[in-house]
Amino acid sequence: MNLLAAAAFLFAPAGQESSAPEKGKRFYVAPDGVPDGDGTNERPWDFETALYRAPGIRPGDTVYLRRGTYAEGRWEPSARRNLEPGRRGTFGENAPILLKGVVVRSAPGERAVIDGGFRIGPESAGSVWRDLEVTCSDPRRGAEESDRRPPRPAGFHVNAANVKILNNVIHDTLIGVGSWSDAPGTEIYGNVISFTGTSAPARGHGHGISFQSRTGPLRLEDNVIFDTFGVGIQGRSESGAGLNDVSLVGNVVFQNGSLNRESVPSGPLNRAYSYNLWVAPDATSKNLVVEANLTYFAEPWGRTQIGGESANGVPRCVGSKLRGNAFMDGAEIFVLNCDKQIASNAFRGAVSWVDGGGSKDEAAFREAFPLNAFLGRRRPDGLQVIVRRNRYQAKRAHVAVYNWERAGGVEIDLAKAGFGAGDFFVIRAVQDLAGRQIVGAYEGKPVFVPMAGWDVAQPAGWDAPASTFPEFGVFLVTTE
Repeated sequence: MNLLAAAAFLFAPAGQESSAPEKGKRFYVAPDGVPDGDGTNERPWDFETALYRAPGIRPGDTVYLRRGTYAEGRWEPSARRNLEPGRRGTFGENAPILLKGVVVRSAPGERAVIDGGFRIGPESAGSVWRDLEVTCSDPRRGAEESDRRPPRPAGFHVNAANVKILNNVIHDTLIGVGSWSDAPGTEIYGNVISFTGTSAPARGHGHGISFQSRTGPLRLEDNVIFDTFGVGIQGRSESGAGLNDVSLVGNVVFQNGSLNRESVPSGPLNRAYSYNLWVAPDATSKNLVVEANLTYFAEPWGRTQIGGESANGVPRCVGSKLRGNAFMDGAEIFVLNCDKQIASNAFRGAVSWVDGGGSKDEAAFREAFPLNAFLGRRRPDGLQVIVRRNRYQAKRAHVAVYNWERAGGVEIDLAKAGFGAGDFFVIRAVQDLAGRQIVGAYEGKPVFVPMAGWDVAQPAGWDAPASTFPEFGVFLVTTE
């Protein structure tokens, strides 16, 4: 019997894409734009003019970034000094970004690269940031243990309401996206996040997504997060910040902590933070939904934790739902003090369960929640291809493959991603988006994709992690 079949939600569609037409005016920015431009395609602004002065830009407008690189490397306000050569800073740190209700995105068919990061404050509430590549080219990855925040920017710090971070590629920043307690209504969707963080003597620092949610809602959906120094997705309620009304749905999270080597790129692996998911609410947190997420570690040392230590027997995630997930972490899975809506999950690893009455062994967990699959630490069998269709862009999808039988290739049904006969497609492995591609015109039948021969990109200033192929692979499918 294929035990993963118990996780029925894995194969649920991700929903139809939104095809709402753009509203408002269009403005253009270019790397060689000028402050006295007019924001047209012919006379684009420079990036700082659009961000900080926003002449004539109103809610509902769209700012298009032309191809090229936009670097923030002039000043680090927290240190009150000019940045050293090669260091990168944060747009919005020194002065607020003034783009409330505005869409910021790469121009159609072009690739805008941000070499730095963003802090999105109340002056940009309701803004949308999408289709960008956000990175940090600085090769220096070390940090003293006393300094957990070296001068390396986060991809996005969100400190404003109703912000959307959509379909970006974020890599080599300190964290990918941070959404904090003062950011209700945030949506983090469809992003590919990797190589985040820095090394330190005790452990690595820098997670793929880090979040709090005092009131919610907060939606973290259909992101792919892998090969970080820290945790893949971390949510911790500290100092009353809360984790309320949070949905983690359809994320693919694998091999996180794999860059966490002791102080040097080729040093021994430090497993202290080898968590794909670490979501730890406090006793006041309510309505946590963890559904249809996929995790993976190649070796049996990975971990996932949902829930937190109890306070006087009070559950820590009241109204929680844990369903339809495939936790293929291999080592340990902690389910701590959550409500009892736990079903249709597949667990690979030793399960530790704690409720208000104290610790329970795995046998007790199995008895209490029989509608789940328990694999222990053994490798599953079979082959699963999971297509997650993008909600914000037509003919875009993430495809995850559990290839436990180590087949030479798999067939992907692009119709599940919205493709029709004759549509052009491009298939890339997320571990090396700039590398090998499979391209062609869709003929209305499944496309064969090999599960070997895919490279892994090299992080800035660090050794490349190991490939997950042929046993596991994640692909990005688009039309370009």
